[in-house]
Amino acid sequence: MNKFVSPTTGATIALAQFGIPLALLFWPGSPLWGRALFAFAIAVLSGLSNASSLKMR
Repeated sequence: MNKFVSPTTGATIALAQFGIPLALLFWPGSPLWGRALFAFAIAVLSGLSNASSLKMR
């Protein structure tokens, strides 16, 4: 475990990396910018869900 990276940052990066194959799966002929935008959207949505779950605690 890296003490310099928070778990939410690590999860956001991992989900952005996971968004690239998802973009290829759901949008096979996507250009590079399309895959990047899809991965960015996945990362932002995951961050929003993390923020809302932290508020509830």
